[in-house]
Amino acid sequence: MGRIGFLKGCALAAGFGLAAAAFGQPPPQAPLSGDGVPATPLEAQGVQEELRRQAGELERFRRDESEIAAALDAVGRTLQRHRRRAALLEREMTGLEDNIASTTVAVDDLARRIRSGQEHLARRLVALYKSQALGAAHYPAPGDSFYDWLRHRKSLEQIIAADDR
Repeated sequence: MGRIGFLKGCALAAGFGLAAAAFGQPPPQAPLSGDGVPATPLEAQGVQEELRRQAGELERFRRDESEIAAALDAVGRTLQRHRRRAALLEREMTGLEDNIASTTVAVDDLARRIRSGQEHLARRLVALYKSQALGAAHYPAPGDSFYDWLRHRKSLEQIIAADDR
């Protein structure tokens, strides 16, 4: 048992050292006999209590670790859900931007057509005045006096003359 016991003792001491280092505490320094076993039963009991304490701390550490892992998993799932939602909103925004662009083109086309219609209407109105078809409708309607009738006719002639320029 000499060599194997010594190796087990070294492994046990190294395990204590690693566990204690993880918790920021120095490993227990119990005096060991030549074969790696504590010298007295009281020292062995102290080592066993220290082992139980460190095992409890290790269990608490594992529990904390699993709680942190669960929280990180929940955060990851939430993040993934929000990334999907952001991608969906981005696609929707792209569609809306396309709709805005096509609507803008339609508005510009309609505005151009309205301007063209206004120009055409203005030319038609000038043509009606020039042919006196529109003015002739007012001639049969007598004014309050002959003077009003002449003034109205003179006004229409001035409008037609201004349109000719």
